[in-house]
Amino acid sequence: MNNIIKFHIVRQLNQHEWERVEVDRLYFDEIGACKVGIKAIGENGGDNYNHFDLRKENVKLFQFAGAFDKNGKPIYQGHLLKDEAERIYEVIQACGSFIILKNEQAVMLEDNVTRKLEIVGDIVQNLDLVLSEEEFNKIITK
Repeated sequence: MNNIIKFHIVRQLNQHEWERVEVDRLYFDEIGACKVGIKAIGENGGDNYNHFDLRKENVKLFQFAGAFDKNGKPIYQGHLLKDEAERIYEVIQACGSFIILKNEQAVMLEDNVTRKLEIVGDIVQNLDLVLSEEEFNKIITK
């Protein structure tokens, strides 16, 4: 499938495990609920799709940022990137662009920026990288 706009979902498997999967279909059903389809191989070898309702499932949807990290991995909204000085930046979407905040300034994700950064996680699975220890402990003890 040739997607101009690509998405990933991160879905919760259990209390401590999450799975990141590329979305093959993004659509609205007859009542307007946003759903995603994930391709799976059917019993007869044909394509089969698992469908998730974004309102009912514990699923987060992240859009491809159109950039790649220094290892050639695609960068998505919500990814956490690390620079050579070990600083962590969250990829966010603002004003139609994907950016990171560096020294309180918005920096667009362009090749000259991203080829110096490495994906180290995402905001769903790695909250400990973006929150202080105190903030993180408040969340996990709830």
